Amino acid sequence: MRHRSPVIWIGGSEPLCHPGIAHLVRAIAQSGHFVFLETAGTLLRRRIHEFQPVSRLFLTVRLESGAPHRTSSGLRRGASELAMEGIRAAKLSGFLICVHVRVTPETEMSDAAGLFHLAHSLDVDGFVISPTRGESNSAFPAAQDLSQKSTESRKRIGNFWWESFSQLAGPVLLGEPPSVPAAGASAVHLEHEARADEEGIKAG
Repeated sequence: MRHRSPVIWIGGSEPLCHPGIAHLVRAIAQSGHFVFLETAGTLLRRRIHEFQPVSRLFLTVRLESGAPHRTSSGLRRGASELAMEGIRAAKLSGFLICVHVRVTPETEMSDAAGLFHLAHSLDVDGFVISPTRGESNSAFPAAQDLSQKSTESRKRIGNFWWESFSQLAGPVLLGEPPSVPAAGASAVHLEHEARADEEGIKAG
């Protein structure tokens, strides 16, 4: 691998739509990197057999707070049920599962709490909380409110490592420079990686 980042985040357009994604993930994991493969989850059960449950791979299901019956891509009602089935199938197959909760200025904390409760009931292995501007513009009051809601949501994770990782990854997933890690957290360098038909996040 040309890059030395210990963590590779593969996201953007639905990675599971790409026929060679399992081979790519396997190659990255075998090179010594941790891989977060982000997906809406609707294709997870169908393609889970193509992957291997290794300790360096986190299948990461993206959830939008405040939208329990649709994915962040605006898919039809029932998509969330497919995502939940995918998570259950992956857990039964021995995979590590991470839930990526996206917080918007319109997010109600009760919505975020509901997603945490759902994720805990599925016995997921980790959480990433990141802000997204949603329908809001970049005005300072909205940005300040988004930052506060993201911080409050991260406190609900209940795990220092995942809270710190979310703090580091969140700004880059939003397209901004990484934040300074909290005292005691490992320093992590984050950068974007863009390709012709998809966008990934590299963290290291």
